[in-house]
Amino acid sequence: MSPLLLWLACAAPPPPPPVAQWVWTDADLPRLQELRRARPDAVAGVHIGTIHHRDGALTTELSLAPTVAEAPRALVIRLEDDLRPAWDALTDAALAAELDAPLGRLLRLAASRGSFVEVQLDYDVPVRLLPRWANVLRALRGGALKDQRVWVTSLVAHVAEPGYGPLLRGVVDGHILQVFDTGDDALDAARVTALADRAGLPWRWGLGAFERGGERPTNHRAWFTAPCLPPCEARWVFPAGAPYAELLQGTP
Repeated sequence: MSPLLLWLACAAPPPPPPVAQWVWTDADLPRLQELRRARPDAVAGVHIGTIHHRDGALTTELSLAPTVAEAPRALVIRLEDDLRPAWDALTDAALAAELDAPLGRLLRLAASRGSFVEVQLDYDVPVRLLPRWANVLRALRGGALKDQRVWVTSLVAHVAEPGYGPLLRGVVDGHILQVFDTGDDALDAARVTALADRAGLPWRWGLGAFERGGERPTNHRAWFTAPCLPPCEARWVFPAGAPYAELLQGTP
C-alpha cells in the first residue's frame, strides 16, 4: 500500500455499523447489552451533557460519563429548546461564541476519559432558524468542534425544506432524522426517505423504541421497518428504557 493510501486508511473513521443506540440514562444500558448480544458490532452514543439558556445565560448540565458504554462511537450533547431566547438576543457570531465554551469543556472532559469517533448535537432547531443554525455550526467548526466529525439531529420538517442540504453541506458530516415524538406517520416512510435523500447528505434514521398512550397514542416502532439504503447509513435507536431488539430482526 502506498504511503498516501496508508495515511487515508488510518485517518478515515471506521465505517458505521447498521445499528446503534443512544444511551441517555442508566435505564438504557440493559437495552444496549441486549442489542450487542444480537448485533455484536453495534455501537453507542452517550449523552454527556445538555446546554440550557436560563436567566439570560447559557448553563451546562452534566449527564453520563462516556465510560458507561464500552467504546462509544459518539458523544451526544443536547441543546435544549430553552435556547430560543438567545437567538433573539444575540447575533449568529455571538451565539456561536457563547456556545463554544461549554461545548469545549464538555468535549475536553469526555476526551480525558477515552476516545470517540464523532460528536452529535441534538437540537430541534426551528425551521425558520435553519440558515442561522448553519452559520453557528460553521463558526463552531472553527472552534470547539474543530477537527471533529459532527452530526446533527434533524426533523422531517427540516428535510422537507429544499434548502436544507445546501445549507448544511460542507458544514456537518451528516444528520440523524428523528421520527419519534414528531407526529409523523410511518406509512409516509417512502416520502420521508425521498426527502432525506434529496438533501444530498449522509443520514441515519433516529428511531424511538418507546410508545405513548393517552388521547394521541404514538406508533414509533412502526418506523423500524423503514428501509435504510445509501445515503442512509444506519438506524440509531432511542430506547427510553424500552426493549426493542426483536424489532431489528430481518433488518440489515
